[in-house]
Amino acid sequence: MADAAEAVAGLPDGSIQLKWPNDLVAVDGGSADPRAGTLRKLAGILGETDGLGTADPRVVIGLGLNAGWQRSAFPTELEPRMTSLHELSGGRAIGSALLLETFLARVETKVEELRAGQFDGAGWTARQITTGRDVTIELPGGDRSTVRALGVDIESGGLVVADADLPTGERLVHSGEIQHVRLPDDIAAPTDGRLARVGV
Repeated sequence: MADAAEAVAGLPDGSIQLKWPNDLVAVDGGSADPRAGTLRKLAGILGETDGLGTADPRVVIGLGLNAGWQRSAFPTELEPRMTSLHELSGGRAIGSALLLETFLARVETKVEELRAGQFDGAGWTARQITTGRDVTIELPGGDRSTVRALGVDIESGGLVVADADLPTGERLVHSGEIQHVRLPDDIAAPTDGRLARVGV
């Protein structure tokens, strides 16, 4: 969807990024660094499973994307944290039919790649806004902590975070929600494309 939305809205490649585990986001702010500014949510993804552990497991995935909304119509309580393709593109009209068609063409290709055992891990990790940033994460039990996100684990999809208490210096978070990503200009993200794989 990030690729499709950028194409339809006329945005530069990489304008839409991923906030682990399930949000598409963009940064507003006028900085020379596209990762510095105000982080705003563009889309969210939810999934539901049925029949796991049986011969007929199923997953239903829903994706909601703010396409043609104008900022003046954003709900007051969400306005500081959300955006739309209309706003990101500087007011371009966003056709929902074209967006859907563009998305389906791209997702069909990706599904075929997955069926062939291929996953664009490099593309997925390159879009992660959290890599190299301090993030506040809430775990399923309600515990919250601020940690440095080091990357994502290509094998499991987990978030790799720094943990000085472990011999490896890092641990893997499989479930949780990032509540805040610190985006000051003075925090540089790693540029070596490192994919962390840990067994913690």
